[in-house]
Amino acid sequence: MTERAHEEGLRPVDVVLTSAQNKQAIKELIEKIEQYRKGRDVYVVGVTNVGKSTLINAIIQEITGDKDIITTSRFPGTTLDKIEIPLVDGSHIYDTPGIIHRHQMAHYLSAKNLKYVSPKKEIKPKTYQLNPEQTLFLGGLGRFDFVSGNKQGFTAYFDNELQLHRTKLAGAGEFYEKHVGSLLTPPSKKKWQIFRS
Repeated sequence: MTERAHEEGLRPVDVVLTSAQNKQAIKELIEKIEQYRKGRDVYVVGVTNVGKSTLINAIIQEITGDKDIITTSRFPGTTLDKIEIPLVDGSHIYDTPGIIHRHQMAHYLSAKNLKYVSPKKEIKPKTYQLNPEQTLFLGGLGRFDFVSGNKQGFTAYFDNELQLHRTKLAGAGEFYEKHVGSLLTPPSKKKWQIFRS
């Protein structure tokens, strides 16, 4: 992660891999925040629908025992204004509205289909045996082309309800155009028209 951040011109002082859902490494994250903030305010920033509010709730619960202080939702743009959470030393943690990224799929999906890109249950990996020149469609959201090599297994980590579909690479483009929004969903046909523009 640090390497990727550097490629984008960012210089993180530290990286903590954490899960607000499973309460994994929350204590370590709190310790790192305290180590680096030196009495200053903390701003939680990121694109919409990545779990900023959920993470802050996990931090608050770890510190105070209070649950679900901030309303969370799987719908993009739920946090409409910054939310100020006071800390004991007079500084604050700020939950900021998500940054809208035009390439983020969540903005092109209906509420019904959003569950496929923001799963709430533990993801069970699925392994597909692919021959060369086969394509694996990820609903209508994307595709994986296995161009050449020996037959091998590929493991996919997606929402358990997202329908993956295998087909021949040679006709994959036409297959997609014909079936996106019906056999290959999400997105719906209507949302796909917006997504492709």
